[in-house]
Amino acid sequence: MKVESKYQTIRQRIGAEIVDLFLFSPLFVVYYLAIFRGQFSIPFRIFIAFLWPASLFTYQIAMHVRYGQTVGKMIVKIRLVDISGSKLKAGQAFLRPVVDIVLAISSFLINLPALLDGQIPSRMDRGSPEVIYQATTMAWAVIAVIILLANSKRRSIPDFIAGSVIVKTNVQSTEPDTVRLGNPPSIDLGGYISPQTISRPGLEESMRERTTGTDKLCSCPVCNEPFEPTDYRPDAIEPKCSSCHSVIDLGAHMKEK
Repeated sequence: MKVESKYQTIRQRIGAEIVDLFLFSPLFVVYYLAIFRGQFSIPFRIFIAFLWPASLFTYQIAMHVRYGQTVGKMIVKIRLVDISGSKLKAGQAFLRPVVDIVLAISSFLINLPALLDGQIPSRMDRGSPEVIYQATTMAWAVIAVIILLANSKRRSIPDFIAGSVIVKTNVQSTEPDTVRLGNPPSIDLGGYISPQTISRPGLEESMRERTTGTDKLCSCPVCNEPFEPTDYRPDAIEPKCSSCHSVIDLGAHMKEK
């Protein structure tokens, strides 16, 4: 499966995620200490459990609405756009992380009873809601990677939900530039061929059609040898005499038989 260069963004996405998480690393340290080490008061632990995912989603949505990029995406030069290539709409920016938001809310509600009791959320009890949640999250991640690699534009499940795609911002089109030229100049062959646009490979045939009884059209002005249509070389810039290889000016030297 051929993937166009501007859609080859997997490494850039990973880099952007690392940069964005680094920006929130101070908050993550507090979150880790509160949730997994049981430090701080119960109300503060509950607040941090809510604040950590809420701040990430707010940051991503706001940056995508305003710029189409988070800071990480700006650094690695990728952008989130509509599937048509136009600017991402606000509704799409809100819709894209909807599954992740649902998973984050589920995690918060699952851990809330343990937080209220002043406990550290258990991740080891077989069959507990937290373990089920973790299994669901892992399955979601695996499916997301498979879908990402299975399409030519490297769109993730959130991209399909929102109608968006991530593209590189520093890639120019690989299609050759189209040069528009005006009408080619007319070729006047001294009355033998009316002024018109003639492709050079068709010149010999046109010359033959304008003669009667013979293919001899003129004599070379240098060596005086007869010049025939078959002496014309399509790969040459100008018709040349087959004897002395002089350029033949058909308009000035062709003689009627």
